[in-house]
Amino acid sequence: MMPTYLDHVPDGSSTRPFVQYAQGHLLQDEFRKYDFGNDEENLEHYGSVIPPAYDLSNVKVPVALFAGDADDLACVADVNILAEQLPNVSLLQVVEFEGFTHMDFSIAIDADKLVYNKILEMINANY
Repeated sequence: MMPTYLDHVPDGSSTRPFVQYAQGHLLQDEFRKYDFGNDEENLEHYGSVIPPAYDLSNVKVPVALFAGDADDLACVADVNILAEQLPNVSLLQVVEFEGFTHMDFSIAIDADKLVYNKILEMINANY
């Protein structure tokens, strides 16, 4: 099954999201818009040479955050920082199970028990 997943990851994406992810990694505790890499383009897009931070106070819906205890792409410390900045976090759950990684949310054999059932429970409770 793994070759099937790996044949399609990161299918359907451009390089720009990965560049923005790398830019975010270089910033400490900041969540900013894409940096075009030069002052002129940033000024054209944002009216500023420095990309603005996302205003997370504009997020009005409840948000459930899940983090894997061994996730290198969205580590627990970063998810905690995000949770502090979002105004409506209804759940912050760290999946602590045998080194749960970013890909495990999609492919782990126990993802249904560790994550999906909770998501379905939350959906059913609100609809």
